[in-house]
Amino acid sequence: MIRHSHSAAATAAMEYVLGHPEQAPLQFLQLWSEGRFDTLRRDWSDVPDSVFIGADPAFKTETGHGQA
Repeated sequence: MIRHSHSAAATAAMEYVLGHPEQAPLQFLQLWSEGRFDTLRRDWSDVPDSVFIGADPAFKTETGHGQA
């Protein structure tokens, strides 16, 4: 079963790629699915925190808080 926060992050990832179809959406989703979050942050600098919260166990917001 998918945790609620992970589900929210998956929804946010889908919304992001649908809003940015010019930015290799299939590659983005594959990297997200594989947990390659550092690559996503490096190559897609405008990705919102909601894409990582609950999916990336190492994620920290700018305020230092981790997963919601």
